[in-house]
Order: sequence, then C-alpha cells, then structure tokens
Amino acid sequence: MIGVILDLSVKEERIDEFISMMKQILPETRAYEGCHEFNIWIDQMNEGRVLLNEIWDSQEKHQAYLGWREETGVLQKLIDMLNAPPEPMYFKILPS
Repeated sequence: MIGVILDLSVKEERIDEFISMMKQILPETRAYEGCHEFNIWIDQMNEGRVLLNEIWDSQEKHQAYLGWREETGVLQKLIDMLNAPPEPMYFKILPS
C-alpha cells in the first residue's frame, strides 16, 4: 500500500464550488478499486488550502483512478478551480 498526498490551492472565488464537487464525487472515489482511504482536509486558517490524504493499493491504481477522472472530465473541472495543477506525492507506508 502507498500513501498519496495532494496539496491544493483553490481559487478563492471557487472554494464553495470546489468543496461541493468534492463532496459529490467522494463516494465514487472511495469505492474505486484500490482505494482504501480518501480524506479531504481543509485548512482552518485558509479555506483555499486543501490537502487530499489518500491510501491506495499502489501508485498504478491511483494513476488509473486519475486516468478515469480525466476521461470523465471531472479532473479538468477540478483543475480549473485551482491556482496550479496538482502534483501527487507518493509515500511508502511503514507497517505498524
């Protein structure tokens, strides 16, 4: 398993729209093959800063998910709400 973090900067005028869309797509994301956990963290001091904290079977599964979101047009809609395109960071998860 791997951890994935995306540090997003949402355009100030699109924050409400972004949060609404994330809530809408969250169930499908969590149900996607290979996804074990998907959390959305919103900075309490700056609503425009959002962290996506995810756990996936593998980097390949996460990239397949991103490809699917790109095919459906959802990824571009989300990117349009951001100040910069997201760059996923991939981490090894140490066993407990």
